[in-house]
Amino acid sequence: MRIEGTMSDEAILHGALHTTAAWAPVDGLFRYPAGLSPDAARRLLGLLPPGPVLDPFVGGGAVALAARRAGRAFVGRDVSEAALCITRARCWLPTHAEARAYRALVRERIDAGPAAPHLCDIDAPEPMRSAVHATLTATDTGRAGRLVEAALRAWSAERERVPAGTPEPDLARADARTLSLPSAVAGALTSPPYPGVYDYDRWTQALRAARGQAGDIDDEIGTRRDFTAGTAAAMAGWRADTRAWTRAVSRALRPGGRLVMVIGDGPRPDGPVDTRSESVDAARRAGLRLLAASTAEHGTRPSPRREHALLFERPDTPSA
Repeated sequence: MRIEGTMSDEAILHGALHTTAAWAPVDGLFRYPAGLSPDAARRLLGLLPPGPVLDPFVGGGAVALAARRAGRAFVGRDVSEAALCITRARCWLPTHAEARAYRALVRERIDAGPAAPHLCDIDAPEPMRSAVHATLTATDTGRAGRLVEAALRAWSAERERVPAGTPEPDLARADARTLSLPSAVAGALTSPPYPGVYDYDRWTQALRAARGQAGDIDDEIGTRRDFTAGTAAAMAGWRADTRAWTRAVSRALRPGGRLVMVIGDGPRPDGPVDTRSESVDAARRAGLRLLAASTAEHGTRPSPRREHALLFERPDTPSA
């Protein structure tokens, strides 16, 4: 059933791109770059058939939160440990006992000061462990206490939004280009990385440093550093990656399943990357058909770039 009632697919896509609805407190917990508007995720979710929802680029968890508020099973994947950490933390609904334990763990680290051991030494089950990690890496220790109390209030309010019996989100690290799920999903809703806009791995680097780990992730798609190093090679890589992840998501859909994608044009010296045309072509190659599309031009909403919302469907039978 559609959330937006009798509105056309195009009108729903347009409304999602232009929404100005306020965020619920839990949606803004902790730091994470960009991300789909929670109200946009809510609107777009109504375009998907009933059943489990997939986001192969889970990011800060907007789709996870929207799906859970709708009482739907959710499958989230990402190559970034930081994205999964933030999403687990934002989706947590702690009991009173868990809330006390979370507060005590953060306070213990604050009191220990510079002598505190690395975050990897925290002995706590998920998602409490992620909530502690997200809290201690989101701000300095002087403000961590205030963040704890804000988080506890946000989680308490969020509990009222989630229908009883809603499954816990299925969150795991995986590459969207080689995605493999144990069972097919009814729909996918995602905002993949905009080409040449972000280097998400610096958030993972911060988290790994706090955990006492070395290294970063080298399997991001369409990074700013790639486009800075060389536009032609970066564009070719992003195009191949887009086709790969779209093909993988198409395979994960049930017959009749749908994919909703929100993506923005990326910068390059000879003009913006036309992500709408590239995404439609990738979907066509993956056996998906375009049902509806909407574009928000630069200046029509608070964004420095043109953005697109695209609705695709996997046919009940493969194309000849």
